[in-house]
Amino acid sequence: MGHTVGDLLLNAFSKTLLKCVRPLDTVARLGGDEFAVLLEDISGEGNAMYVASRIKEELKKAIPVPGSEVFISGSMGIALSSGDYDNPEQVIRDADTAMYQSRPIAVRTLRSSSRRCTTAQWNACGWKQT
Repeated sequence: MGHTVGDLLLNAFSKTLLKCVRPLDTVARLGGDEFAVLLEDISGEGNAMYVASRIKEELKKAIPVPGSEVFISGSMGIALSSGDYDNPEQVIRDADTAMYQSRPIAVRTLRSSSRRCTTAQWNACGWKQT
């Protein structure tokens, strides 16, 4: 569909992500088709999973582009900030690692870098636990 449509698609998806988060949160495009979402003052992995489930639901919807509608898929990884991190790059690294581990398993699968999430939390969000 070309670079112009690809750029429109990325722009539309970034707006979709913004609808899924609070005004105090940050959505950033890291490059290519990779985005990061920083959830400020989130209380626990369950709440992060809730936001991930909202994004998952939005991924089910078509994104209009000139002359067509496009359906996209994605993989997500979650890393919670903790005292174990010395800098923001380490949090991004762990989320990125969790995301890459989810890719070979299935489209629209989420993997968390922490194993504190209960089966009930995973099931409530509709994600396949890995």
